[in-house]
Amino acid sequence: MGAGPACSFPATDRLPTAGVHRAYPDRGGLDLLIGGGALRYQRESIRESYYSARLALRLLATLDPQHLSSPAYNRDRGQVWVETPRLHIETGKK
Repeated sequence: MGAGPACSFPATDRLPTAGVHRAYPDRGGLDLLIGGGALRYQRESIRESYYSARLALRLLATLDPQHLSSPAYNRDRGQVWVETPRLHIETGKK
């Protein structure tokens, strides 16, 4: 199996909301993803891990747990666990 291009992702997301994206909820605007009212901003932190297991010759299962604190930079959202199961089936000649 060949190696793909090297990828690097930050362990913690440190991008602050800025400009109009911050002014809208600060003035009481409602947002589909962030919520509504004046937000109490705090740095968002995401930690992720995964485990992959081969169940059969061409079948792999993966569990990807993620821990988010202050999702959408909103301190009032608290902490959230997101668990994503995946199933990969390899097709084609082997």
